[in-house]
Amino acid sequence: SVLYWRNMQCEALLPSFHGTVDVLELVCEAVGFAHRDRRATLLALRACSRAWADAVSVAMHQWCASADDGSLHPKVARMREAARLCVVCQCYGAIRGWLRVVPSCVLPSKEASVMQYDVHMTLRYVPEVKSLHFDRNGAALTIDVAVAIATAASDTLEELSVAGSTIPAAAMATLAAMPKVTSLSLPGCQTTDLNCTPATDDMVVVLARACPRLRHLDVSDTGGHVTDRAVADVARHCPELSRLVVS
Repeated sequence: SVLYWRNMQCEALLPSFHGTVDVLELVCEAVGFAHRDRRATLLALRACSRAWADAVSVAMHQWCASADDGSLHPKVARMREAARLCVVCQCYGAIRGWLRVVPSCVLPSKEASVMQYDVHMTLRYVPEVKSLHFDRNGAALTIDVAVAIATAASDTLEELSVAGSTIPAAAMATLAAMPKVTSLSLPGCQTTDLNCTPATDDMVVVLARACPRLRHLDVSDTGGHVTDRAVADVARHCPELSRLVVS
């Protein structure tokens, strides 16, 4: 009928779903993400619809993925808004779950409650995290945060780096006891259990005994508080250790 033919003509003029997504991806590429206002624009576009969320995610993957190891480009790993946008993009687009290395700029808070929420949200979007990094978070890494990490990432986390922060010994032991962890970096860290003093022999011994699978351990910047006694214990309990940094 004439009505059927006209309907067919109208449908032929409409872009396909894939064509629509392609156009949206081109818009995202035109917007870019180098400046903060551009990243805010992408975040706003992402909230418009599922198609926009998919398009933004594809664009962020093209711009920000460093390699097949699940990490971000080094420049992006220093940009908080861009890195966080990559985190929330993991559930959308043609390529999902590509981020497995979470840089420290994603989790910058020095407040325990904020850190716990941020860790929960990050691991919700990145459920197969392989490497997690923290840097100068004050005393925000509490035992509750450690338990949240251990609960959500126990089956996938292989590398943990915490620099220049204050952590309860129980939290350190909880994180070190995760079954897949083989690399633990704690440069310049202090423990609240010992009046915020640097890492000591006792703390290193606890870590070594909790994580016998360690291949890399960094407990540098301790001001000489880690001695040969701890090194000997690490060697005894971590037979696969190939790199130990102590200073």
